[in-house]
Amino acid sequence: MRALVIGGGGPIGRAVTECLRAQSQRAFWTSRQAPTEAGQLQANRSRPDEIEQIVRTHGIDTVIDMTAYSLATTEPLLSRLGGQAIRYVLISSSDVYRNYGLLHRIEAGEPAHHAVDEASALRSSRYPYRSAPPRDADDPERWMDDYDKIPIEDAVQNLACDWTILRLPMVYGPGDRQRRFRWAIQPMLAGAEVLHAPRAWLEWTTTYGFIDNVAGSIVHAAGHPDAARSILNVADAPLLNHRQWLELFGSVTGWKGRVEASDMPTPLARATGGLDLNVPFRVSADRLLRGLAYSPAIDLQTAASRTVADEMAQIAIKSR
Repeated sequence: MRALVIGGGGPIGRAVTECLRAQSQRAFWTSRQAPTEAGQLQANRSRPDEIEQIVRTHGIDTVIDMTAYSLATTEPLLSRLGGQAIRYVLISSSDVYRNYGLLHRIEAGEPAHHAVDEASALRSSRYPYRSAPPRDADDPERWMDDYDKIPIEDAVQNLACDWTILRLPMVYGPGDRQRRFRWAIQPMLAGAEVLHAPRAWLEWTTTYGFIDNVAGSIVHAAGHPDAARSILNVADAPLLNHRQWLELFGSVTGWKGRVEASDMPTPLARATGGLDLNVPFRVSADRLLRGLAYSPAIDLQTAASRTVADEMAQIAIKSR
């Protein structure tokens, strides 16, 4: 495989590039900045002719697009790449599913209570993060008003070239910009006697993926012949509720405190208060794990240990 990772400078993109190289694949990645390391190429995704030129010059057979956030910015790229002898891999999201819309209270109706698979219903609403009124043009989060993976997926499925769509879960681990488990790990590292969390959040089960396993999934699917013209969910197993995550991180950190279900107005309670936690959001990745025989390389205990170590490193940086 000779792969081009668009958006390879981000945490997941960098993990994908490293995974490709670990498997002795030829990997390039794009950045708007001048190259500073092997495999880095200067290109602007919003100028599709630059991406097309890289594909031709370097004999790329697989394009992995990490940064397809809106149809308007992706259609011009698809029109350039659609006629190439490549496979285009869209990194999509499990937020396309209807249960996600119900969880965020932007849809109405009865949720699916089973783990959603690739055939499950999608959101009927669009632009799940659009604000009212729209964000200012100079707001760094302005792109979120136009974000939606569903119309991009529709466009990709009309490509003449091969394609694969990968719907990612919430990704955690080293480099996670959203620090998805900081709410649990930081109090433990600080020696808190009690960790307060909403009862519904503690019992709620959702789907996460450790960054290296997610990267491995992307590389595995991108090179697998049976993944051509397919949509695949990406997920780690087993599924845990948040109380079980606390037990896991507690064992890694050696935390001796206790967890209390509480209605206290903690930052976690405020962050999750708008969610309908009666809606399950469990994602099945059987097509990938069984159908394509993908086996995650990093076990859950190791993933938790590396996540804690990353949080400790962040604390050390801030304390300097």
